[in-house]
Amino acid sequence: MVCAALIARGILHPYARDGVPLSTMYVGVAFAVWYGGWKPAAGVVIVGYVAALWLFHPPRFTFKLWESFGIFRSVLYAVSCSITIYLCESLRRAERRHAASEARVVSILDNMHECFLSVDSNWRITVANRKAEKCVGA
Repeated sequence: MVCAALIARGILHPYARDGVPLSTMYVGVAFAVWYGGWKPAAGVVIVGYVAALWLFHPPRFTFKLWESFGIFRSVLYAVSCSITIYLCESLRRAERRHAASEARVVSILDNMHECFLSVDSNWRITVANRKAEKCVGA
């Protein structure tokens, strides 16, 4: 993710200049937390911070990263990335809980000995368990 974000930043560098060296790292952080969790995303935050400032913020190719970018902007970046990680991880957990709950409901309906049909406002069948399918012949 860091490599993809740095390549995108390199392509956008003529347009973005030095004002926003970490602009593409947020996308990398969001993808990393969504597909890997908070630990890979924290790695993207740290590695991306160092790499982006090393490559795109003057003085380039120096380890005076903290002084060159400023304490306030560095803390702001860390806080905003932490918020991104927290929100994406919360959304991912909620999606997993919803999928597990839906699977549990489907399992209960399919293992019932009674027929179960759910219909919409136009009397079209929206949900039917196995027993109902056998009874109705669907």
